[in-house]
Amino acid sequence: MTDADRRYLFIAKTFDAPGLSPTQFTKLLSQTALPVWRQLYRDCLLASVQTLRKVGDVDLQTSSQTVRDWEYFILLELSEHASSEEVLRAEIAHGLTVANLASQGIDYLSNELLQRPAQAGTAIPVPSPRYAEWPSNQHAAIEYIDIPAAHWLDYRQFMKEVMGPVGAQLVRQGDSYQVQILEGLEVVHRDASLPAWNRIHLLWGEFDDPINGFFKHTNAAIDTVLGAGRDVQTVLGQVASYRTKPRMSKNVAVPALSIPRSAQVR
Repeated sequence: MTDADRRYLFIAKTFDAPGLSPTQFTKLLSQTALPVWRQLYRDCLLASVQTLRKVGDVDLQTSSQTVRDWEYFILLELSEHASSEEVLRAEIAHGLTVANLASQGIDYLSNELLQRPAQAGTAIPVPSPRYAEWPSNQHAAIEYIDIPAAHWLDYRQFMKEVMGPVGAQLVRQGDSYQVQILEGLEVVHRDASLPAWNRIHLLWGEFDDPINGFFKHTNAAIDTVLGAGRDVQTVLGQVASYRTKPRMSKNVAVPALSIPRSAQVR
């Protein structure tokens, strides 16, 4: 099986902790969740853990819909032969539940299973080889996207043929540390106050000035992959009639709550 054929599985979580500082949140999860994830990593059930903290919003064709905010995003990458059930059972057994975290001041807003579709057009979940670690000039933008069921296959094909290859080109150019295109498989838990979404895209890039940073670099990638004469707005116009994006946030990495992907894991 090639990387293009493999389906990568993930568990994505969002949290809010309005009464806790980032230091307090990190300390609390370091004592509760991180030991569980480290054990799952040692047991070869997890391949990596990415933890991100929101520091702002990005407005690139973002829906104007007012939505509830959330501060933390955590993405668990499952090892190739692991099952999500094993990971979720281990978390529950160690008290990582909505009620238990709420008692400690943390709102566990969502928990869901995602996949990187086979032959999605994007690079496998390995960062650009140009960077040994998260580059200081890049943030992680997280897009939450909702696609109606009637357009699900159309959008998947659009990502496979158009934006997936563009994302991979951004990584090859060195203008993105990492691009991950993920689609929802199962919602384990989602707070009723949250908007609908069924896809999550992680886009590392220069978002302090998106127009002259990530936006400019993406247009260059479009020129390379699709040919001259088109830009991001033109390309995304193909799906604008049905694609809703309730939030696109700018995030920083939280290394203390992350487990890097081993170079041996593919």
